[in-house]
Amino acid sequence: MGQKFVTPGALIGMDFAGEVIRMDPEAAELRPDLKIGDMVCGVIHGSNPAGPDNGAFTEFLRAPAGLAMKILPGLPVLVYGGSTSTGTMALQLLKLSGLTLIATCPPRNLNLAKSYGAEAVFDYSSQNASDSGGCCYQAIGRTGGSYAALELVEDELRTRGAVKYDFVMALDVFGRDVELHSGYGRDPSPEQYHAAVEWFTMCQELLSRGKLRAHPVQVINGGFDAILDGLRLLKKGAVSGKKLVIRLFYIIEGSVTASLSSPS
Repeated sequence: MGQKFVTPGALIGMDFAGEVIRMDPEAAELRPDLKIGDMVCGVIHGSNPAGPDNGAFTEFLRAPAGLAMKILPGLPVLVYGGSTSTGTMALQLLKLSGLTLIATCPPRNLNLAKSYGAEAVFDYSSQNASDSGGCCYQAIGRTGGSYAALELVEDELRTRGAVKYDFVMALDVFGRDVELHSGYGRDPSPEQYHAAVEWFTMCQELLSRGKLRAHPVQVINGGFDAILDGLRLLKKGAVSGKKLVIRLFYIIEGSVTASLSSPS
């Protein structure tokens, strides 16, 4: 079709995908689901004699809001340790966010990681994936990206300036002083507590709706004495792909096993 209707001087190209940089009031009213910064795709009339200044083969174009389709994020994310309890939860939340997931884990847990959302899973005991920090830094492309770690990574190991590093400190959720050394200490932060409350509320809703699955568990009976048994199993590396749970007491219907409070 294009060869039959050549328009000299007009911009060509019909299919497009790109970022929304401006919306007029009518477009914003028509598409409240779109905002500046969203990625969209669609079609426009390129090589148009009635509008020669608009076509897809250019840096900027105009498109009708009603004919633009929002692109869900599909960026690849590597979850190192995808068969841990943290890993399977991360896989599910990232999957719900529309991301493409890659995971590492022991060979015996490959299917477990896939069942929680990973599209590709690799053995992290292999030569190229045995070091978590090194593996994650190498996996990020030349143009850079983000790396979130659950342990503090020393400055000398952060080998790439194009990679934005962040350290997730779980004890931040309480919003209080964390009196630890070696970079793990934290000042009080009520904002962190309130952010955590929002996350817990969201995750509770997802659990209630069946959108999140709990990690497989390995239960040990025996009360407080069994805690040492559990620690020995963890030290030996005998627990994999499961969350170790020590049953201290048998739950009796109507009994109270926890005391809840609000932060002071």
